[in-house]
Amino acid sequence: MQVSGEKTEQATPKKLKDAKEKGQVPRSKELVSVLVLVGALFFIINLSQAMIEQVKGLFIQSFQLSDIAQLGPKQIAHVVTNLGLSSLVALAPFLALVLVLGVVGNIALGGWVLSMKNAAPKMDKINPIKGIKKMFSSQQLVELLKSIIKATIIVVPLAFLLEGKFFGFMSEKFSFGTKEFIGIVISDVFLTTLALSCLFVALVVIDVPFQIFNHAKQLKMSKQEIKDEFKNTEGNPEVKARRRSIMIETSMKARNSKIQDADILITNPTHFAVGVKYCPLSMSEPQIVALGADHIALALRIKAKEINIPILEIPPLARVLYKTCHVGGSIPEDLFQPMAIVLNEVYSLNNRLDYVVTDELINRLKIDEDKF
Repeated sequence: MQVSGEKTEQATPKKLKDAKEKGQVPRSKELVSVLVLVGALFFIINLSQAMIEQVKGLFIQSFQLSDIAQLGPKQIAHVVTNLGLSSLVALAPFLALVLVLGVVGNIALGGWVLSMKNAAPKMDKINPIKGIKKMFSSQQLVELLKSIIKATIIVVPLAFLLEGKFFGFMSEKFSFGTKEFIGIVISDVFLTTLALSCLFVALVVIDVPFQIFNHAKQLKMSKQEIKDEFKNTEGNPEVKARRRSIMIETSMKARNSKIQDADILITNPTHFAVGVKYCPLSMSEPQIVALGADHIALALRIKAKEINIPILEIPPLARVLYKTCHVGGSIPEDLFQPMAIVLNEVYSLNNRLDYVVTDELINRLKIDEDKF
């Protein structure tokens, strides 16, 4: 048996909107990491040969500073400053790409959110009981597991690289020549980064769906919460004002139609309304002068009642007319006979407003809606 207040329902659009305003959206740190890594690799492979040559030159320049011990403090500061500025200029396109990809990775999953609500201090954040519960939550356990996996992904390849190549290169550095040595180091770093990217992609494939699922789970609502939200929304002055605005707008559309020219208004009774005009002396066939659904249909009914136009509730005829006709057009030929029956019944009375539609009349019309 379901416990009252149990959060089993998906979050409403309002709950999702409120959560986003508070900065509570799904995020994946792994997605950001992968985008930055893959983007950096793509940049290095396709766009940055000149940058690589600049970086190589800087490394070579730094390795060749064997007499730096004889330099004074000012000269050392000058050399370091020049190297730093040159490095910054050389790496500027790469750093800009990393910055852009970092932003894209952050907004890709949860969208752009700028909220200061989370920055405000909250007393429940320093509640020790809640802190302990949070430490052992599913979210924190998953984050711990991801940290272990990431550490393994990074440490193991680096350990093999250091053991198998780097220490050997360091011992044989001067037998290669500085330029060749730098090229080999950059190549190995690139291959290691490529391998790490592939492993991180696999982690992202798992993490992104989990973050979406966990976010939806955190925002789940109880049935009572949904009812309370609906009541609060219904009583909201802004919602009432918008509804009034819609009603005024639809009423204006109804008034702008030629409902005043209609001889009868055929309704569904509430979903559709179609105004029909027919003058045997000047018209060869009935014409549609007004047509609407839902709010507009209601406005047409109100207007028709105000100006004493007969309102006939004939659902099958109203549905077919709404489906097949447009304002200013004539009715389909297949509806000539049913419409003639209706108009004849109404015109037979001295007071057309007294006419009452009966089931017998609807059966006589023999309207097959499947034909239209």
